[in-house]
Amino acid sequence: HTHALTHSAPHSGAHSSDGHVCQRVDGSTQCRADTRVDLGQHTGKLAVYDPSLSLKVYVYGENDHTHLQHLTQAATFCSRGQWGPDVSIHELLLASPHRTLDKRAADFFYVPSYGICLFEGHLLSIPDIGAALAEVAHALPYFKRTAGRDHIYSFASGLSAGVFPGWREHIPLSVKLSPETELFNDLPDMREPHFDTWRDVVIPGRIDYAALAELASASKPLRDRKHLATFYGRADDSRKPHPHGDPTDTRRALLSIANLTGHAVGELIPKDQHTAILGDSKFCYVPRGKSGWSLRLFESLFAGCIPVLVSDRWELPFEEFIDVTRLVIKLPGQFISAQMWELLNSMSVEVLQQYQDYARAVRCWYIYPPGPFELEHWRRIVHTVCPELHEQNAFLGVLKQLDKKKRTSKTSTRSFYFPHPTTGQLLWTDKDLNLIPL
Repeated sequence: HTHALTHSAPHSGAHSSDGHVCQRVDGSTQCRADTRVDLGQHTGKLAVYDPSLSLKVYVYGENDHTHLQHLTQAATFCSRGQWGPDVSIHELLLASPHRTLDKRAADFFYVPSYGICLFEGHLLSIPDIGAALAEVAHALPYFKRTAGRDHIYSFASGLSAGVFPGWREHIPLSVKLSPETELFNDLPDMREPHFDTWRDVVIPGRIDYAALAELASASKPLRDRKHLATFYGRADDSRKPHPHGDPTDTRRALLSIANLTGHAVGELIPKDQHTAILGDSKFCYVPRGKSGWSLRLFESLFAGCIPVLVSDRWELPFEEFIDVTRLVIKLPGQFISAQMWELLNSMSVEVLQQYQDYARAVRCWYIYPPGPFELEHWRRIVHTVCPELHEQNAFLGVLKQLDKKKRTSKTSTRSFYFPHPTTGQLLWTDKDLNLIPL
């Protein structure tokens, strides 16, 4: 399982903000120490640092376990599209001053893998990904110390931890970063979400920078918008309700009221037309698809369209510091009807403007900043839409969430420890009193 996708030649080296030079070699991201880095310059460029956070994260690499080289192959390919956050978070952590090379000083340990991309790209099968992640976990001494409670995994798709089917056995205490908080239709026997509100962190999907610029350009003033509300998308059988989820077929329900005045609702249309309609609509319906989360919510915000969320069980990213009640209108999926249309049609422009203004103030928290390998062209574009990106971005949002979860005691209910009888050094053991070499 050492295949690699064909991609451009390795970069000569991108400087990170903690004194490292990062390279993509044979598809994997590697960083080495380099004392020539100007911290101030690169911290601003990479937008990866928040001085108010004391968080320290150790990032595992192939020196910790060889399987990680295969689990992080094809970084250039995997950095694009909706699965891009797996790569973005990994590379931004490598380039961040919040990274530590001292395992003893770490609050968390990040285990990188691009599972959904490697599966969709036909590089590794789900059983292979799961077996590799399980083997890595049980080989890491610091994982054994807390049974993984202070370890972080990223699963950036609706399938979420489904790329690691045995996660409940092998990493049940670990923190998962995922956009998905609901059930996934391709797993019809699934009865409980992989996500837990108190353990995990909801992350945004990734909007392509070109699409970001197009959405912002399409946004019209509220009073000039032609359509009351819009939804264009697939309503095939793969997007029907999950057998163990809410029974409402929200997509077909929306199509059933497509003829109401002011509605721009229908099946999938070309991307450029869809972008223009988002920017010309006051409201954008956001139903569930194959799973609970949807990129169209984030797209709506940058088109200046107020999201109307009709995906009942999707918990939105960063609700801890973003007031989503000022950002999104959420209605039960079963309420999709002419009555919903009447409610939306009754809202004044002044009320809608308040939603739009708040969206402009906070929406860049949902954008991943350019990493160490991003072209300068895209850096300029994303900073045009989000000029304060160095202070407000999805990566810093994730760090803010993790900072609140860090613990002084590096323990779990599966931890065992006692002092050395003469030196007092703390010793850690497994349940059979075998010493864990830290």
